[in-house]
Amino acid sequence: MNLSVEKPNRRPIRLCSAVYDAIDSEAAYRGEKAGTVANQILADELNKVAEIGIKHCVVYGSTKYRSIAGIGREGERWYILPAKEDIEKHLPSKSVGGKSKQVSFYLSDKHLALLEEIVRLQNIIKTVDLDGKIHTLRFAVVGLLLNNKLIRETGDSEC
Repeated sequence: MNLSVEKPNRRPIRLCSAVYDAIDSEAAYRGEKAGTVANQILADELNKVAEIGIKHCVVYGSTKYRSIAGIGREGERWYILPAKEDIEKHLPSKSVGGKSKQVSFYLSDKHLALLEEIVRLQNIIKTVDLDGKIHTLRFAVVGLLLNNKLIRETGDSEC
């Protein structure tokens, strides 16, 4: 047994039916479990953010986004997170009545730290406590999943 292997951080997140169904369909096509595919998608998106750098990560429609959109920045790469409103459309709703599925995401320490930086960048009310402690990762996770082509193809399917 290799004791130097990092133990992943487990974070269960509820996904709305449209997002989960897209992942589940891809998993069935690949012959894998939905959780495995969801973890691969999240890891791929986090690796893109890590490669570009958190300083080149912006929220669509934010002041920083508008400032980079108006200036010619040829050659610079940016990772654009969906706006809060788009993410909220894809969060499970309590009024739907149990049509959400929970997925356990397993994150390395590096990915967890990056995800926490994304939460702070998004600056969504109730995601960070007054003392600066992260309350929930779900907006960041869903935002990253929505940037993946597979999930993006769910279109405007709201949950």
